[in-house]
Amino acid sequence: MRYAEFHPCEALRPFVRCYWELAGAAGPPETILPDGRTELVFQFGDVFLENGSPQPRAMFVGQMSKSTTVHTTGRVGCFGVRFESAGIWALFGNRQVDFANRIVRASDVVGAAVERRLLGASDTAERIAIVESMLLPRLPGRETVWCAAVSSVLSGTLSIAELRDGSGVGVRQFERLFETRVGLTPSVFARLVRFRKALTSSGSWVDVAGDCEYYDQSHLIRDFNEFTGGPPSRLRPDPLMLSTLSHSSNTTVLESV
Repeated sequence: MRYAEFHPCEALRPFVRCYWELAGAAGPPETILPDGRTELVFQFGDVFLENGSPQPRAMFVGQMSKSTTVHTTGRVGCFGVRFESAGIWALFGNRQVDFANRIVRASDVVGAAVERRLLGASDTAERIAIVESMLLPRLPGRETVWCAAVSSVLSGTLSIAELRDGSGVGVRQFERLFETRVGLTPSVFARLVRFRKALTSSGSWVDVAGDCEYYDQSHLIRDFNEFTGGPPSRLRPDPLMLSTLSHSSNTTVLESV
């Protein structure tokens, strides 16, 4: 299985994390874990199955707070646009809470014409050109403070409490704004950030629990059960898991195509 990432143009980088492609032969079932970001995904190979049903060939994946398992059905060929945590809201203005834990047709977000063009594109360069021609006219007049701040929360350089204190609004208003712009509640997002840190940490689970500021190992296990559907031990080692490929040595990151 070959996975590659491509950087967006400079103007889109506050809002788009990367473009990515996955290609290869059919493989075993794969578990997709929540990662705090949303994605547009276009399948130009054979479609994946989720819970026994075919996924849309072109789909928007909202913020997830639980895992899902997908099955390949033949030749794998996917192109994706991975947005920063509040990036899709900044560009399209959609209420992200309406898409939380949902997969909908891409046309519901980008329109049927763009969906058709992307599914009909012949290569990576054409797909990226189509996406950027769609997104660049939607750039906000200035970079939204929210988008950068939430990305900093996900990366661990800013806390939810610090974001809330700097927002200038009350607690309940902050929660409503966060759900609208990100798709999850601030508390769930904070737990997801901690879970992602634990997922990529090394050492014993006792050490990981301490390093990631869990109360104890049982607290860590509870979060893993909620976000993955199973205990931490079920996930190690799995270097080819689709949701962790972007953090592994199997990733090829390219500036352009």
